[in-house]
Amino acid sequence: MKNQSSTISILGRVGITIIALSIIYIFFGPPSYVEAEMINAIFFLFIVPPILIALTILFSFIIGMPIRMIPKWCSWWYNRPYIPLLILSIGILFCFLSVHPQFSKPHVTNSEGQIVQGSNLSILCVGWLLTSFSLLHFYFGAFIQFVKNKLRSNNK
Repeated sequence: MKNQSSTISILGRVGITIIALSIIYIFFGPPSYVEAEMINAIFFLFIVPPILIALTILFSFIIGMPIRMIPKWCSWWYNRPYIPLLILSIGILFCFLSVHPQFSKPHVTNSEGQIVQGSNLSILCVGWLLTSFSLLHFYFGAFIQFVKNKLRSNNK
């Protein structure tokens, strides 16, 4: 279990989380960058996402710190790799639900006052946080070992 908390492993999880949150922001984020204005594009595509992603990763690490620091909790979490996968699935589902017409909210996005349906930010935030938390606290080695053990037990 010690090698699962190595610096390379943590950096790998942070990298995967940065990529996933960037994709979520681009596809499901606020429609404010749709306008062709240079200031909006710079602000909503190059300034806001790195700040949001950094704060989210920091928040997820702080919330998940008991999982890493308390040996009993760490062992429990490590031996149940399907839980982070379930949380990840729920997080991604929430991201998709945030843009579903039944849950989306109208936004005025341009100078002509056109009303465009945009993502429901409350649902999107929950999906964003669940995705971040699950990716940061997912032990890939434990999951591979879990799958191998299940395959061995099914073959017997």
